[in-house]
Amino acid sequence: TDGGTISLTAATLKAQGVVLRKGASLDVSGGYVITNRSLADAGDAGALSLFGPAVLLNGEVRGLALMGKNGGSISLHAYETEVFPNLAPGQGLDFSFMDPLPESYQRKLWLDDNRFDGTGFGRITLKSCTDLVVYGNVSLVPSPARLFLSDEGEIENILLDNDQMSHMGGKTAIALNAGETKGFSSFFMEKAETDTTEEAITASAVVNKGANIKVAPGGSISISGADAEIAGILTAPAGIISIETEPINN
Repeated sequence: TDGGTISLTAATLKAQGVVLRKGASLDVSGGYVITNRSLADAGDAGALSLFGPAVLLNGEVRGLALMGKNGGSISLHAYETEVFPNLAPGQGLDFSFMDPLPESYQRKLWLDDNRFDGTGFGRITLKSCTDLVVYGNVSLVPSPARLFLSDEGEIENILLDNDQMSHMGGKTAIALNAGETKGFSSFFMEKAETDTTEEAITASAVVNKGANIKVAPGGSISISGADAEIAGILTAPAGIISIETEPINN
């Protein structure tokens, strides 16, 4: 009853990216079995991966699991990745499969810091070919949303508090990887006249002052890139924080 895996990749020469349109839904939530209003079995949520020069999330993504099980893992990989407080640019825009992306949104992943709050994803990985930037006032945390079996035998959504997350939230992790070029070889071929390769080799992972990245007790935060500029706060109580700063060559 574990959730499955969904992987969407757009890495051909003509691909502009992965666009999850408003009204679309990708769900890797864990399954469960209820017998006589009692929980007989439950599984962890699965994994969701979106990869392309641009990634635009206007639809719904879900990786919910019952309390005590692991929420889903989500990996987003674009050419340039930035995390904004509140409303990121480009949210709410809609496209058909025939529409080209506006030039200002090409080769980008612009993400709201609260984008995953109600989704159930406990493990979040953000990757960028070039610099990966987390702006000031961002609060990036694993989703506290989980499923709960009520006394009436109904499955309901619940938001766990900090204490509940430490005991019943499952594994939590946040990874920020700058300079990740694996899978973009064809994209580089098309852009050979630019300094794209140099941008990747010198890519920085930047966490600006005022930003807060936090996982539940026992969780992990990992940051990698050719360089790392950490002015914000990283919190992983009784967990692991790792920062790798060396040229990445995939």
